[in-house]
Amino acid sequence: IAIIGIGGSSLGAKAVYRLLKFNYKNIKEIIFLENTDPIELKNHFSKIEKEKTLFLVISKSGTTIETISIFKAVKGYFDIDFSTDK
Repeated sequence: IAIIGIGGSSLGAKAVYRLLKFNYKNIKEIIFLENTDPIELKNHFSKIEKEKTLFLVISKSGTTIETISIFKAVKGYFDIDFSTDK
């Protein structure tokens, strides 16, 4: 699971994940994409298998520029088409 979000948008999920990952052996890995730094993003991207990953975009306002930027980077890097004309 890859969560795209900044600050408070992903903070709750991150807190719950950190609590549970030490108590459950079979918990799915969650990668938090919350920094727009291109080097950090590419480091995270290298750990993600596109076909096996659920991407979740979390934004309270829906207009957070950092979240949108990370989403666009994910879309470009993994060549994901979100068009509905399929």
